[in-house]
Amino acid sequence: MWIEAEARGEKLTLSVGDTGIGISPEEQEAIFDEFHQVAAVSPGSGLGLAITRKLARLQRGDVRVESELRKGSRFLVSLPAPGKPISLRDNRVCGPRLSMAPPA
Repeated sequence: MWIEAEARGEKLTLSVGDTGIGISPEEQEAIFDEFHQVAAVSPGSGLGLAITRKLARLQRGDVRVESELRKGSRFLVSLPAPGKPISLRDNRVCGPRLSMAPPA
């Protein structure tokens, strides 16, 4: 397992990777669905990646996976670089239903 961090321009990217069994192309997008579990691999709840992606997107970032079967996987979390504060009062971040702004 390895972890890397890189700041480039206005984006910070954190990478976490391993040399494990990998994730099939068919499963790569599905692993971000709530309660989705890769069959017979882990006893988890299927919430970790879904929550991580939602939190990253609330901060104008994202989470993606790069993986190859029998070679391993790398998860990349991209976020706005430090020094670029994001207000939860901004509807473009949360959307109107999740806005933390006080009622008008």
